[in-house]
Amino acid sequence: MTRLSDSRDPLGIGVLILQHKGYDSKNFSLDLRGGLLAVRVLDRNETEPAGLGAWKYEAESAGDVNGGFLWPKDSRLIPGWFFAVPTKLRGGGNDVVTLTGGGGRGANREDVQTPTGNPPPQYEPVETPSNQAQRPPPPGPLPPSQRRPGVPPPGQIPPGPIEQMAGAAPMEEANESCSFMSNVNMLPVRGDDMVEDPRYRELAPRFPRPTQQRGRIWPKLPRGHYGIGIQATNEERQIEYFQPTDPRRIAVNFGGDRGCGSLICDLTENSEYDELRTAREQSIHWVIREPTG
Repeated sequence: MTRLSDSRDPLGIGVLILQHKGYDSKNFSLDLRGGLLAVRVLDRNETEPAGLGAWKYEAESAGDVNGGFLWPKDSRLIPGWFFAVPTKLRGGGNDVVTLTGGGGRGANREDVQTPTGNPPPQYEPVETPSNQAQRPPPPGPLPPSQRRPGVPPPGQIPPGPIEQMAGAAPMEEANESCSFMSNVNMLPVRGDDMVEDPRYRELAPRFPRPTQQRGRIWPKLPRGHYGIGIQATNEERQIEYFQPTDPRRIAVNFGGDRGCGSLICDLTENSEYDELRTAREQSIHWVIREPTG
């Protein structure tokens, strides 16, 4: 291995230092930790004999290079460093939960009981009978002044399955159970067909922190979902994120974890996500098998 260096070394860069793990616990300041510096250049010195040809740079632009993260190796000879990389989700155990009335209908219910135990840190704790009492009660009907035009108040919605109201095709028979997906991992993809690269170790990405009112603000992302692997701006340790880019929408009815259903959201008066007006895709859509047209 060649020497380690950063951009303060007068002999050149050498091996790049992209992370200084735990620098703050070792009494390094942010600006003096090991790493790379970068600037925005403005011009070159073409007139003054002293420093002829030297770059002139914008002093306020001097900063550090962030965003590189280490992807550990599996069968690959060495690990890899990335700033952003296309990835695909995989892994995650499934626990089957039997539901009354079929998995398709049960998958829409927010009161379905899921397996107990300690969930992985990617997702919020699973709702069980022991913690249901801590959840705030659902909001009551909106007063007439806050209802949107054309939306009937509770009790005046036409009876019947939602697929009949929408004139959808008949549903295929639903399963009698659906599953709870405990967690997912990510791997980089390679090749023209975007298959996982098993030479790297699977990483468990982090997702947005749940809120008190709604819980998870992103749906669970299913196996096979494509996205971009990046890391947080935290300088003293590596935190991996998965940013979804897969354009497919999900309505969980026939099987699978109902938490993977895509979220349809309204906005507040301040154009922020309205946590109390958020519903899953399966609350209105069913997907029939092998549709035509």
